Amino acid sequence: MLYNSDWAYGYLLNYAWFAIVSLVLLLGLTTEKRAGNVIKGALGVALVIVVCAGFNKMPQPSSVVYLANDLPSFAGAISGTDRVANPTVDKAGLLVYGPYRPLGQGKFRLSVRYSSLVPENKQADLIEVSDAMSGVQLQKAELAGTHGSTRDLDFQFEVINPAPNKIEFRIHWKGESAMTVQSISLQEI
Repeated sequence: MLYNSDWAYGYLLNYAWFAIVSLVLLLGLTTEKRAGNVIKGALGVALVIVVCAGFNKMPQPSSVVYLANDLPSFAGAISGTDRVANPTVDKAGLLVYGPYRPLGQGKFRLSVRYSSLVPENKQADLIEVSDAMSGVQLQKAELAGTHGSTRDLDFQFEVINPAPNKIEFRIHWKGESAMTVQSISLQEI
């Protein structure tokens, strides 16, 4: 994973490297023999800290929420933070897609908050989770009609080969009935 400020400030290894770089800089500015020995000892301790910090697991956010207006789209229009598609105005297509997020190996839960005018016993549209690099589909689920009420659809998927893959979520809108997407939440389980 590339450097990301979501986790970088809580990652102990980054602070250990900062300490080493600072000590090396200090060592270069020091000419006295005694101060040099102290800095060399501190540098050795800092190196041990780096090795130990490397065994710590990188912190992961518990949940990431993508509002529909923050994701790209080929259909619908933005209304506040929602993406709204109307069959009398919009053509069928991807209602939301993205965010092309690199994920580590593991199991994840995806939650889509949406509403549709389709009756509850019928399929409204489809969501899929894919590896954006290879196009391999990791999981798909039907978005059932909600008869106008807001609903959360939760499903799980697994990333087996994490690097350098980026994950994409796509909501395919058929263009047959009005639909609103509010958000997509991602959580490691």
